[in-house]
Amino acid sequence: MENSSRFAKDRLQEASRARHSSRLLATVLGTAAVAFVIVLCVVFLDYWLMLVPSVRYGGLAVVCLFLAGGIYKLVKVLKRPAQLKDAALDAETIKPEIGCELSTAAEYLSGERKPSQAYENELAVALQDKAAAHLAKVQLPYWQRLIRPVVIVAILILIALFFTVLASGGFTAFQRVVFPWSNASYTTVQVQPGHIEIPMGRDLEVKGVFTGRIPTDARFEWQDESRPDWQLAALTRTEQGEFIYPLKNVRTPLKYRVAGSGAG
Repeated sequence: MENSSRFAKDRLQEASRARHSSRLLATVLGTAAVAFVIVLCVVFLDYWLMLVPSVRYGGLAVVCLFLAGGIYKLVKVLKRPAQLKDAALDAETIKPEIGCELSTAAEYLSGERKPSQAYENELAVALQDKAAAHLAKVQLPYWQRLIRPVVIVAILILIALFFTVLASGGFTAFQRVVFPWSNASYTTVQVQPGHIEIPMGRDLEVKGVFTGRIPTDARFEWQDESRPDWQLAALTRTEQGEFIYPLKNVRTPLKYRVAGSGAG
């Protein structure tokens, strides 16, 4: 009887600890999967549509809300200790023919229920013997239940890695979504010439060299002493892929810049 009682209690303790640990991991994996899906959706949208900062901030806020909810669930699971009866009830669900013998035996083993009548001692002993016999045959699939969430998270991580490595600007997309306050851009531009002095009345050709995603709206912007407002004009793309704008008969000091696709 003592060996049966010890065996049943050890098996239930082992199963309850596995149940508790698997619930913790399932909560972490589920939260991570949902956060990953949201981030990937916003990343793909930003990659194709170049979302404005407010939308990217909104996506980050939604991710943070889900993470906060996941942390709340995790704390709730942590605060609830592993119970022998929970594992027993799971075993009874898997093997309905057991009835409630296993959960009742778990109540006696955990001290939740104490014999109050003389016959209950014999009943507890008999239940513990039966519990030991049942537990020798039942396999509780707590860890097997984690296979699907682990596979889902692994697939999402692989998608993120492949996108970052294979897509031009993939890393930038993640940077723009995860850190929407950053100045990350899919396009960078170098203006030639930079600061320069030329004789009055000379012509000047301004060139914009874009790297990364080539813009479709490359523009030249300038401001001179006679007009305080910035003036705009489209850049001309050459056969060599360069964007140029000719300034004719420059007679006043001016400021200029080249912009396109968020760069400039």
